[in-house]
Amino acid sequence: MRFLLFILAAVALPARADFNLSQFNFGMGMTNSSFTETPSGLTPKEDGTKEEIGAGSVPVIAAFVEYEKFLNAKYSLIGKSAFPLIPGAAGSYVFLGTGLNYYFNSLSSTGSFTNKESLIIIIPKWRFHAGGGIGGAYLIYNTETAKKSDTLVELFGNTGVTYTADKIWGYRAEITYARGVGFNSTASTMKLFMGLIYTLY
Repeated sequence: MRFLLFILAAVALPARADFNLSQFNFGMGMTNSSFTETPSGLTPKEDGTKEEIGAGSVPVIAAFVEYEKFLNAKYSLIGKSAFPLIPGAAGSYVFLGTGLNYYFNSLSSTGSFTNKESLIIIIPKWRFHAGGGIGGAYLIYNTETAKKSDTLVELFGNTGVTYTADKIWGYRAEITYARGVGFNSTASTMKLFMGLIYTLY
């Protein structure tokens, strides 16, 4: 009903629509990085023979914090971070990056529609998004012979859903797939996060 009123007002009256809010997204979940070492990352053993290529996975219970700035009714720019809450025996994973989200079948955020006579506030209950971007990750992993680390450049894609509880708070769930290339390894990382949003006015 609110969206219908918005459309009618837009057609009938000269006015201005704003979807320029921002929000913090934060919560916790899981990351799981499956890595494979590259030959450049191997070191010779004491007897002079070559080290075998290591592979494995690093599951981590992690937290995420994001800042999302809405550009218009469909797109937002987002800064993303993920870091371990509980150190795992298999290793650790830290991420920092940026990207774009596209909101489909919904508006991107709470919006205001104003003219000389009225103000209409639109608060979408459900929001669905997909996006992608680039970032950097620091991966600590164990092989059969040593504990190692690597810095990765990651390309990622994500999709998720947001439920708006009121003008300020809401709930968010998101799944992300990332492909990373580092100095000594390559990695594929799955991330599943659930948490809250806090809208900034």
